Amino acid sequence: MSLPNGTYLIQNVKQNNTAMLPDSNDGTPVVSASPNKTDKMQQARCSALFWLLTGQGSYFTIQNVAQNNFANTGTRAQPGVALEGRRPPQQFEIAESRVASQFTIATTDTRLFLQLPDNQTGSPVILTDAATDQRSCKDYGVVEMFVSAMLELVPDDLYGLEIE
Repeated sequence: MSLPNGTYLIQNVKQNNTAMLPDSNDGTPVVSASPNKTDKMQQARCSALFWLLTGQGSYFTIQNVAQNNFANTGTRAQPGVALEGRRPPQQFEIAESRVASQFTIATTDTRLFLQLPDNQTGSPVILTDAATDQRSCKDYGVVEMFVSAMLELVPDDLYGLEIE
């Protein structure tokens, strides 16, 4: 399935948290946030949770709606490097997994995957060299569905939050 261009939440399948760019400074780390419809402070910054995916086939740029910066890891990034909001765009490969509507997002040069590593708000999104993390699957018994680097892309109109 080819992913249509559009505005999405980038949500971790296991942790159920989303990627957020907290400000528009060049080099600000992309961090995890928990979408909460009752949290008034978060609703005020809601558009920082949404990302505009633009591309063709499986190659996309990822731009934060609120901050107008692009997701960027720099050239030839290594595992553990944090994803940052930057002015220049970077292309990522977005591939659907065996589970419908769940995707991996990888760098095109080093083939490293974006990962929201835990359920803590404010943890940086980092790069990992594996799309699956067996340690995170043991408690669930489902290998493909609960992987730390597997992301769900939720179109903005399905989530029910309004973008400001």
